[in-house]
Amino acid sequence: MSDVASAARALLTRGLRLVVVSLGEKGAVFADDTQTLLATPPAIACTSTVGAGDAMVAGIVAAVRDGAPLESIARLASAFAVGKLGLPGPNLPSRAGIEGLAARVLITPLRPSDLHVLPKRKP
Repeated sequence: MSDVASAARALLTRGLRLVVVSLGEKGAVFADDTQTLLATPPAIACTSTVGAGDAMVAGIVAAVRDGAPLESIARLASAFAVGKLGLPGPNLPSRAGIEGLAARVLITPLRPSDLHVLPKRKP
C-alpha cells in the first residue's frame, strides 16, 4: 500500500491537484496536496464489475465540481463504484443508496511516515 501511496504523492509533484489509484476490491488511494487517504468500500454482493471504474470517475467529478474536501471525494467516488457493482447494466443506486454507501466507506489517513520514499527520477 505504501508504494501506491508514495507513487500517488510523487505524481502530485508534477502539478496534479488530485491523484486517485483504484485498488479494485481493496478500495482506492486518494491524494491531494494536503493528505493521502485510503478509502475502503463496504463489502457487497457483486453483480458485475463492468462500469465500476467509470462510476468511480463520475463520483470524483461530482464531488470535485461541488468543491468537496478530499475525504468527501473519496467517500462519494467509492460509493458510486461499489454501488455500480451491485447492479447490472448502466445503472446506479438511488441518491439515498449512494449516500448510505458513502457513509459506510472506511477512510484511513496515510501519514507520510507510512510511505516509502520513491527514488528521484533522473532527467
